[in-house]
Amino acid sequence: MKISTKHIRSPLKKTWPDLRQIWLTDPHYDPNLNYNIIQEIVEACSLKNFDFTNNIWDCDNYALQLHAKVQKYQYDLIKAGKINSKYSWAFGECIGFNDNIFSGKSVHAQNIAIADRVYLIEPQDGTIKIPDKNYTPFFVRF
Repeated sequence: MKISTKHIRSPLKKTWPDLRQIWLTDPHYDPNLNYNIIQEIVEACSLKNFDFTNNIWDCDNYALQLHAKVQKYQYDLIKAGKINSKYSWAFGECIGFNDNIFSGKSVHAQNIAIADRVYLIEPQDGTIKIPDKNYTPFFVRF
């Protein structure tokens, strides 16, 4: 079983109607992703041992690294025969504007997953949340 890019784009466009840059690198994705699996993945691929270093190792580096670790984690599970999948998980990177009442609008990168809904993942601490109006992405890559 598989899900198409249409089923990835649709919840993204529902969540953020003005989102224009959606880069889907595969034609199909694994349909078995859910909140509990996302939690397991984020915990297994934790970046908590990295130290934030402004302009050197910050949000975009965390998001890129977590995305890469998740891809490698899925690959390792498939090779070890622990999961049977022919498609990548719908897990990627998301870059957008964070509207903070204290600091105003700033660019922020985090991770994103599509399962039963859209989830945002803060790669620095592993927090998984449902998108809110304070974050408006302009680029999503799976």
